Amino acid sequence: MDVLFPVARTLLLVFAASNFKSMSWRLIGCSVVVAILAADLPLARTGNKKFDYLFGATLGTTVLQAIRFLLLVRPLEEYRHEADKVPAYQLPFIQRYFWLFKMTNSPRGIGWSFKAESSLIPVDPRHRTRASFIASRLQWLFSHYLLLEAATLYTRCNPVFLSEASVTSQGYVLQCLNVAAIPCQLYALLTCVHCTLAVLAVGANLDEPQAWPQPFGHWKNAYTVRKFWGCVRTRTRTSDEH
Repeated sequence: MDVLFPVARTLLLVFAASNFKSMSWRLIGCSVVVAILAADLPLARTGNKKFDYLFGATLGTTVLQAIRFLLLVRPLEEYRHEADKVPAYQLPFIQRYFWLFKMTNSPRGIGWSFKAESSLIPVDPRHRTRASFIASRLQWLFSHYLLLEAATLYTRCNPVFLSEASVTSQGYVLQCLNVAAIPCQLYALLTCVHCTLAVLAVGANLDEPQAWPQPFGHWKNAYTVRKFWGCVRTRTRTSDEH
């Protein structure tokens, strides 16, 4: 990604913070953001498939946010945060800008009016105190770091991932391991990042433990494709789906 991406993100927040009444101006703002992202698309190629996928997904998410927050809803008027003392549209422009920045970087909507309660697994009552919460998340961090290292070691040592060979070329058992290796890496990495941030935020008294529910649902519920996407995977993307 080049400098165009942060420019597009900044303009998205500026246009949304301006809270245009006219649909024409909102359409112009959305078109400008999407055009900048489209111009940045050829520059987002790195040659690394994983990074290209990540950058492409990030660009796509920003396009959807531009359409949503500039055309489909009026976030300053329709959404609220539990800490708001006055409606967001009554705030000064710079405060509206940072209010929107916080909102667009809260994918699960925790503390926001658009949070879907049924989509989040609350923090275990045994871990509601700071000390017990930090201890539990450190345990998660350690266990998922081991999973991340195991999955990474498998992909680096397996010749399938070092060549153009098909993941099905090693028989059924290894085929299942090959298919699961990459998602396991992503799952473990996101969980480690989430646990690290949770420990820092709760340990520094910036957040309460209840503000950091599990990043994913229970794997025991992922016994069908529908259950996987509805009850496990989408715990991390609540706001973009509701």
